[in-house]
Amino acid sequence: MSLSAPAPLPLSAPVRALLWATVFGALVLIAHNFCLSLLPDVSIPFPPAAIRAEPNGHAFSIAFDHSPADTLLNPRSRVTLTEDGRPLIVKLRLPNSVLAEGEGSWCHVPGRIIFSVRDRTDPRTNGRSYVAHSPVLYSRNLGYAALAVLVGALYLLRRGTGHPSAPASSSVPLPPAAARRFRLHVTLAGLVFLAGLYCATGTLAPYANTLLSDPDPATGYLYNMDHSFHRATFAFVDGEPRAAWQDAIMLRRVLYAVLAWPWMKGLSFELGGVLFNLLANLLGFAAGVMMVRRHVGERGAIFAGWLLALYPGAAYWAGQPYAYALIFPLGIAAFWLLLELPAARLTRVAWLSLALGVIYLSYDFHAYFLPASLLLLVWHRCFSAAALSVVLQVLPLGGWLWILRNIVQLPLENSNTVAYRAHFAAFFDPASFAGNLGRLAALPETAADCFFGANFLFLPLLAAIAWALDLSWKDLTRHRAVPAVLAAGLALFLFCNVPPPHNGPWNFGGSWIARIYQPLFPALVLLLAWWWQERLPTAPFARGARLALVGLTLGGNALICFGPVAGVPLPVAETAFYRFYDHTDLHWVYERNLRLHGRRPLGFPRPGPGQ
Repeated sequence: MSLSAPAPLPLSAPVRALLWATVFGALVLIAHNFCLSLLPDVSIPFPPAAIRAEPNGHAFSIAFDHSPADTLLNPRSRVTLTEDGRPLIVKLRLPNSVLAEGEGSWCHVPGRIIFSVRDRTDPRTNGRSYVAHSPVLYSRNLGYAALAVLVGALYLLRRGTGHPSAPASSSVPLPPAAARRFRLHVTLAGLVFLAGLYCATGTLAPYANTLLSDPDPATGYLYNMDHSFHRATFAFVDGEPRAAWQDAIMLRRVLYAVLAWPWMKGLSFELGGVLFNLLANLLGFAAGVMMVRRHVGERGAIFAGWLLALYPGAAYWAGQPYAYALIFPLGIAAFWLLLELPAARLTRVAWLSLALGVIYLSYDFHAYFLPASLLLLVWHRCFSAAALSVVLQVLPLGGWLWILRNIVQLPLENSNTVAYRAHFAAFFDPASFAGNLGRLAALPETAADCFFGANFLFLPLLAAIAWALDLSWKDLTRHRAVPAVLAAGLALFLFCNVPPPHNGPWNFGGSWIARIYQPLFPALVLLLAWWWQERLPTAPFARGARLALVGLTLGGNALICFGPVAGVPLPVAETAFYRFYDHTDLHWVYERNLRLHGRRPLGFPRPGPGQ
């Protein structure tokens, strides 16, 4: 998109319809290649003669180049393997366990599939049929081609006579009913939002299910395997003996335990924490709507309300009493503060910056909003305000870390934070960089996986389409906080993915941890709200296409939020959750645990045997 408007390009109605069909076809291929499998699988039998025994005798392999494979940091494989029509469910990301243990496990690595047989028979002679099921039209090059086709088709539609959208103020007036029904829309959206949060509690909590879970014997509800670490932070705030929190690894994120302490103290850590999460996230939802109403308008705020009501990134965390539950509400709060910074006087800049600094005590938001605020204030030539803002944003977290180190006498480096030191050290390892060129060449693919995975495909995809179809650079910079946050996200992505993988406890790079880019969502929501309010289609087909795109976004997110509790057989939710946070080799844990423990939100306990 150039900054100057190109000359109109006459397009007939059939050509315009063909271009829209191309857009939707490209969208299907993009979604299929970068997030959710939408197209059917093809069956590829394993001829016994093509199977080779691995040296250790526990595993076998076969050449396989039909679709992308899993690597350490980018699990791209969507192949399933069956034995006599029954799936081999223990799919691992890397071959070490398959080679060492067997037990019916398998993996898909570049160029081959390595698998084992549970009874340790030879698959070449045991008479069983082994078939790989691989999605069609799934490859890196096809994904890039679909992106190119999408850009080309949208560019032609933009240049077509009778531009599909126009500013609301100069074409179609805002419907008066939109303002009159504002409260009704927000109330209904808020109720849907609460329902989505509630349906992600108990055994349905996604974050409890995506790692091997620890059921509570009294209720049967699931806890994430990091439960004890979060409980230790509460023990610290509650004033329990040092032995209860000595090994806490998340005390730098103390704000959640401070805010939730009255609820946890009165109602138990688990129940009180989840109820606090419902309230905090509902307040975040209301803040998001009011933020958009203030900076965009009522029509955009109604639209933003429905986007936020069905946003899976709130439900993913809210069902567990952990600090991550503040990512949604405080992500919105931090972005609103960022929006207010450029127009504020110096005294107000100080208070806004200090509030941002306090928010950094809840989660690592400083990786986004500290550089974004600096960029934003410099962009507005507020140099004194930029210097003051940086100091005050750093002050709360820096002061708290000093207290932990010097007064509480707790080391700042632990089994979790040692990964930061290992990551910085990787920048200064020339030998490793030399072997990292292939991974660097795949950064565009990793970036696409992270962009779509971090906010559950549908919201970022709609934002990308809206920008490509209707928005210019001037529109994007109307709220400069939007490109500032996106630029901070890009800088964080490069920081995490340029150095080679290291031997620390975990790596920041790759698509396996797309969730760290979740704080982009308020910028996407504001951008889409402005698009919905200020770019109203004039052509009937364009109006229908826009409604279809929005319906796909809301429907897809509703399927992620409510599909698990409703027992919808489509694995959209499990796949979306896995792409958000690929922190286990086992792709199928969520649905397995739902079958094992039941689809029971809070209020429907099922005690274990003997309770």
